[in-house]
Amino acid sequence: MADGIKGLHLNMTRDKSTTLSSVAKLKNALATAYQRIQVLEQALAGQEQENEQQKAALNAMAQSEQFLTRCAEIVQLGYAVWDIGLDRDITVSEELARIHGETKDAYLENVSSTEKYLEYVVPEDRQKYMDYENEVVVDKMEDIEYRITRTDGEIRHLKQYSAMSSRPSGQQVESLIVIQDITEQKRTERRFEESQQALKDSKVMLATTAALAHMGYAVWDYTNLNYAVVTEEYAGIFGYSKEEFQSEFADTEADMMLVHPEDRHLYQAYHDSGEEIPEFEYRIVRRDGDVRYVIERYDNVVDELGQISRSLVTIQDITETKLVNEHLIQSSKLATLGEMATGLVHELNQPLNVIRLAVENSLLRLHDSDLGPEYFEKKLKRIGDQVVRAAAIMDHLRVFGREASEPSELI
Repeated sequence: MADGIKGLHLNMTRDKSTTLSSVAKLKNALATAYQRIQVLEQALAGQEQENEQQKAALNAMAQSEQFLTRCAEIVQLGYAVWDIGLDRDITVSEELARIHGETKDAYLENVSSTEKYLEYVVPEDRQKYMDYENEVVVDKMEDIEYRITRTDGEIRHLKQYSAMSSRPSGQQVESLIVIQDITEQKRTERRFEESQQALKDSKVMLATTAALAHMGYAVWDYTNLNYAVVTEEYAGIFGYSKEEFQSEFADTEADMMLVHPEDRHLYQAYHDSGEEIPEFEYRIVRRDGDVRYVIERYDNVVDELGQISRSLVTIQDITETKLVNEHLIQSSKLATLGEMATGLVHELNQPLNVIRLAVENSLLRLHDSDLGPEYFEKKLKRIGDQVVRAAAIMDHLRVFGREASEPSELI
């Protein structure tokens, strides 16, 4: 009995050990499986992350391509790949075809050779284009500007860059071509050149006009109290070159020496006056001593602080005009005197007739014994009065016919 129980105990102990061993193995297997599951999960996560990164990269690439395509449209830039052996394009961008007024498919169909592309090039530029094509070499980007006629008849200006590639054997295989439509740029350049030429013409016309009108201008700097700018016409009015004028009349005191001495007080009052005076006439003394009449006008320039910083001074030599006006006035006076001649004869005849009658009466009564000195004194006084009257008429005529000589004054 005891042996049986002992044997049963041994069997139970042995079965327990076997069970524990099986459990341990199962735990190890489960641990290993769990580790494998983790590895697989990590691998799957990594794969998903890689896929996401690839998707993001592809999206970024697509966006970049769209951006580049849009940029190419904006700057009107297209490209093509020309196969040397086939003598035709094998790749063409949509923008390059559009530049020529074609769709991509139509362009590839039409441009089947160099000769066919030359049909786009305007006749005057074809030889230049062929010379350019013949000069393109391997690994060197060359450029050319030429004109084409689009399918709609519009002429466009293009700029083309070409770079040829080759195989290791040295055989030329294909050429990368980049073309940009520069028509608007050319138009802008032409408008700019035309405006520049118009500006040059305007300067010449203004200079010629200023010379004919004896007019010049200068810029007076109130900060430094000197001339910042002087034109040749301005300096020439005073008998100097531009460089000589700016060198010799570099301040207010020296500038005053150009004014005629009799007009300097008027000139100073003109500049010191706070009133808006449109223009001022005065006399100057030129370098050669010649006295000239000028009209000066200045317009003040106010800075950001509200202070007068500069003045644009315009001066015109009016000496010849003044002389012509004086001659016109004198001629007008003489013409008026001619018109007044009939009236003047009548005015002078009156005192002359009185004198004649007084003399005749005196001669007739000269031998009358009853005439005393009082009679002849009265007659002679009457004759004298009429002589004074005639002299006054003559003086009035002399004053009217005299040439005017007006001094300068502040106006």
